[in-house]
Amino acid sequence: MEITAKCPYCGGEMRDGALPAYKYPLAWCPRNEQGGIVEGEPVRLSKTPVLGGVYASARYCESCRVVIVPVPEIETFTDRAGKWLDKTLGSLGEKIDRASECREEEQAERKREERRKKDPWEV
Repeated sequence: MEITAKCPYCGGEMRDGALPAYKYPLAWCPRNEQGGIVEGEPVRLSKTPVLGGVYASARYCESCRVVIVPVPEIETFTDRAGKWLDKTLGSLGEKIDRASECREEEQAERKREERRKKDPWEV
């Protein structure tokens, strides 16, 4: 659902704004049957504040008293680390493959050279 200037409930005008996060990232967490927060994967609404604050964009409808927050694409440290590892290990894997191919070619060349130098009359 695209965040627009019209309230999806009443069709009225929504005000643009943001939800500040100063110590922890903003996140939506599901509730269990007892009303408590379920442990697990929350839906992150803002990045993690490091120094200062970050904001999650939001719209507010004064007549409905509803705040709508779109869920942004947030790349976490784990995501970045995973991409870096994939890239690094991928390039290392290619280098290892090339090195083993070169080693095999060198071994084959040595065997051919030994056969050429070998005296055919020797047993």
